[in-house]
Amino acid sequence: MQGTIAERLIFNKFDKSISKRLSPDGRINTKDSSMIGISLVVAVVLIFSSLFYVWPHVQIVNLGYEISQANIEKNELLQLNKKLKLEIATLTSPYHVEDIAKRELRLTSPKINQLVVLK
Repeated sequence: MQGTIAERLIFNKFDKSISKRLSPDGRINTKDSSMIGISLVVAVVLIFSSLFYVWPHVQIVNLGYEISQANIEKNELLQLNKKLKLEIATLTSPYHVEDIAKRELRLTSPKINQLVVLK
């Protein structure tokens, strides 16, 4: 029985605080509605200012990731470039050209009597 009396007292106290805020026709008082509006404006301003503060930092982190990825790609391309330059040097060397001429084209070295000396 005591629990129900306490519940009634709490409910009555809550009910009275609500009834103070309501006008006789059941609407919220204009003082409370203006406070809600001001609170809403303050909350929106805080959210937008937080976004303007956080956004550049997020962009900096993203750009850092992109820079590190570009550096990795650059190093891979430099290694590939070195390999390709070595391959070009190997393929254009006179020894390699002579080997291909003998193997694939079946050419032979000229004989002494086939040489012509130009002066």
